[in-house]
Amino acid sequence: MKINNISFVVDKAFQNNMLFQKEFNVLDIDMTFWNYLKQSFNSLSINVNTNDIFDPNYADIIIYSDYKKKINKLDKLHVLIALESIAVIPAIYKKSYYDKFDLVFSWYDKIIDNKKIFPITFCQDLSPKKFKSFNQRPFLICNISSNKFSNYEDELYSERIRVFEFFKNKPNVFSLYGYGWDKSFKFPRIYNYFKFLSQNKILRILGKIFILILLKLKQEDFLFESYNFYKGVINSKQEALDKHKFCLCFENVKDIDFFITEKIFDCFINGIVPIYFGSNNIHDKIPSNTFIDYRKFNDVNEMFEFISKIDEKTYKLYQNNIYKFLVSDNSREFQSKHVSEMVFKKIIRIYKSKKK
Repeated sequence: MKINNISFVVDKAFQNNMLFQKEFNVLDIDMTFWNYLKQSFNSLSINVNTNDIFDPNYADIIIYSDYKKKINKLDKLHVLIALESIAVIPAIYKKSYYDKFDLVFSWYDKIIDNKKIFPITFCQDLSPKKFKSFNQRPFLICNISSNKFSNYEDELYSERIRVFEFFKNKPNVFSLYGYGWDKSFKFPRIYNYFKFLSQNKILRILGKIFILILLKLKQEDFLFESYNFYKGVINSKQEALDKHKFCLCFENVKDIDFFITEKIFDCFINGIVPIYFGSNNIHDKIPSNTFIDYRKFNDVNEMFEFISKIDEKTYKLYQNNIYKFLVSDNSREFQSKHVSEMVFKKIIRIYKSKKK
C-alpha cells in the first residue's frame, strides 16, 4: 500500500512546517535531522507536514516528536521519536510511555530491543566552521541556556547556577546568554522554594500568585537578582561562542548513559572548548581530549584556575582534536544525514510489514 501522507505531531512553536527549517532561528537550533527526514520521504513522493497543516486523522503515518497524546486510529503507523530528557519528561523511564506506539526511536539504551524500539542520538550538521584562534577569543567562559527548574534528583539546572554564583564577582571573564535570566530567583533559598512549587499545576499557580503579591508590594528585590554578566538572548550561538575560549556545557541531567545532547556539538562545530558535565559514559562516544571534564574538579574555583592557565598551544591541541573527531567516522552516529537515513529506512520497512 502506497504511503501518501505523513503528519508530524509537534509543539506549537514547530508547527506551520517550521520543524523542517534547516535552522530554527527563534532558538538557533539545528533542524537538519528533520529537514533530511522530510527530504527522504519526499523522494518517494510522500507529502510531509506538521499536524496543523495536515490532520493526523487522515495521514498514513503519524510521527510524534517526544510525547504527545496519541491519535487513536488503529489503521495508522504511530511513530515516537523520543529525544527529551527525564528531567523534562520523567515518564521516559517507564515502558508504558512507549506502549502506545508501533515504532519508537529513543536515546534510552536500557529499553532498546531493536525490534520495536531503536536507538537514536541527538544529531546535527557537524561540518566544522572556521575556528577562531585562542587570541581571537577575548573572553574566557560563557554559558548558553534558559532559566528552568526540575525536581528530578540528578538535575543539573541548579548546578549551572552554582557556577554562576561563583562568577558574580568576575563579570569580565564570564558571559551568560539565554531566556529568563533577566529575573533570576535569588539562589539558593528563593530558587529552591519556587523549584518546589514547580512540582505540580496547583503549586505553580500558588507560586505565581505569591509573585504577583510581592511585586504589588514592590518587593522585587526580595525575589530576584540580576547577574551583571547576563548578556541577554542571542540570535546566533556562533556569534557568542566565537568570543569565548570555553563554554559551560552542562546537560539537564547527570549520570544518564548516552544522554548526550546538542550542547557539546554546538561547541565543537564552532571550535570552542566545552567544559562538560552530564553523561557518565560520554568517553565511550566522544574522545576525552576534545573537552574538559567538569567531574575532575573538586569545586568551581579549581575549574576556574585550571582553564585560566591554559595557553595558546594547549588550546590549539584541543581544537585539533575536536576537528579530527568531527571529520572521523566516529562522529557519524551524531551526524543528521546518517541518523535521518536510519530512521527513514526503518519507518518505511515497519510500515510495509504492518500492511502485509
